[in-house]
Amino acid sequence: MTLTCCEDRVITRPGKRWLGDGSAVKTLLTLLLVVSPAIARAQAFEPTMDPQPPSQVRPETPVAEKSESTALALSLGTTLGGVALIGIAQSSHGSERDTLSSIGAVAATIGPTLGHAYADDVINGGLGMRLAGTGVVIAGAMVAFSACPIFDPCGPGQQSTKDFGGVLIAGGALLYGAGLVYEIATAPIAAREYNRTHHASAALTIAPIRTRDGTSPGFAFVGRF
Repeated sequence: MTLTCCEDRVITRPGKRWLGDGSAVKTLLTLLLVVSPAIARAQAFEPTMDPQPPSQVRPETPVAEKSESTALALSLGTTLGGVALIGIAQSSHGSERDTLSSIGAVAATIGPTLGHAYADDVINGGLGMRLAGTGVVIAGAMVAFSACPIFDPCGPGQQSTKDFGGVLIAGGALLYGAGLVYEIATAPIAAREYNRTHHASAALTIAPIRTRDGTSPGFAFVGRF
């Protein structure tokens, strides 16, 4: 009996002294519930003092330069090769002659433009002259043949029209030839202009700038010469 009494006294007294009627515990829990969200919000909006790592700026892919000699070789070499095939075809016979003539004509036609295409300059003045000359030749042929058929004799009033058509054909052929020479001669210039445009430029761009406080965005003048 004595042990039971003593145990009840030991167990009961601490509970009364620390817990009482429980009001102190309720007050403490209430304060925690009110203060904890405020602390969490303050930590969420607290600015960090650690500097951000600098953003990685990818370097521009270098643009390969165009060779002036390659541009000239493409225009001149292909054109001369086409003319050579046409000449070889004259000594051939049958289907071989037709094949060589067709290949040579295509090569001689597109050859002057290949050097400009290599330099990213397909539409150029020489090509325009050749297209205009071709149109004039076609127009002259239509005028000449409509006035006087090929195998029929021309009348008194038809000869002058046929002669005018012949003048148009000759003028168109000269214009085509001038455009051909001009296009071949300016192929190296087109390559040089390509290199100047793509390898000498400047631009204002946004880039990370290092400061004493870390890295911050800013403007940078980037040039390439």
